[in-house]
Amino acid sequence: MYRELHEAQEVEYYKLHLKPGEKFQFSVSTPRSADPSFVPSAVVMWPGSANRSNIPTFVEVPAGYSATLVRGVRPPSPEYEAFTPTSYYFVVEYAQPVQREGDYYFAVYAPNSGGKYNLAVGYVEEFTVVEWLKIPFDVLNIHIWEGQSLLMILAPLLLALIIGFPSIQNRYKLSLGLVTALGMIAGLLDIGTGMMTLFQMLLAANGATQTVMVPLTLVFAVIPLVLGVLLLRKTINHKAGWSIKDRLTLVVFGALGLVFWAGLIAGPILTMALGLMPPRRR
Repeated sequence: MYRELHEAQEVEYYKLHLKPGEKFQFSVSTPRSADPSFVPSAVVMWPGSANRSNIPTFVEVPAGYSATLVRGVRPPSPEYEAFTPTSYYFVVEYAQPVQREGDYYFAVYAPNSGGKYNLAVGYVEEFTVVEWLKIPFDVLNIHIWEGQSLLMILAPLLLALIIGFPSIQNRYKLSLGLVTALGMIAGLLDIGTGMMTLFQMLLAANGATQTVMVPLTLVFAVIPLVLGVLLLRKTINHKAGWSIKDRLTLVVFGALGLVFWAGLIAGPILTMALGLMPPRRR
């Protein structure tokens, strides 16, 4: 969750229903763009004997609940996150096993100023198919939330389209029929998103810790680049027509593009459409 506290001592409350054997776990982080003075803290609340220690007066605790303060600490350097990619200052990390079933609460606040914070809850990472396919657009929104402009985020993709399309057409003397145009657009979309990932990776890894995860980001950058180049080669050679094998290859390229977040979904969809498009009658 990507949230914002608008002023000092504003509090946001969260509730989890947990069972024995599960973990009460969450972390709070701030983006690199956050003011260094903005360091959120958390108050953890669980069903119990109403023991409370150092709880700010402006944080409400339910009757019959114990509570403890988890004071936020801003580390010297941000930590690299591979999938987005971006980097965060992890200021609060909390994890405890649950002994009894019930509602567990925690509150996030900042004592001195407002700012943006990222909340990660739980310890199992799962995605539905729809959620996985939407990740490229979620990532766009995350970078906007961090403070980047949409133009800055999309610049590598736009450059790939604006420069790549006329350059390839002129170099290979291509006549722009429907298949050629769609193939070039799909290929350049894949290449452009790979370049976007590389650009964000360089921004996030600069001065960050845990950069051992950079190779994972490279996988999600290089595969779209390779798919885009291979698709452009097939498009350039389309004059001779596509065989059944070529069409199956295009469908596989499109499926791989969806899995590895290439082309903002549009690139892989166009690629599969080219593979399934009936051959033109002569």
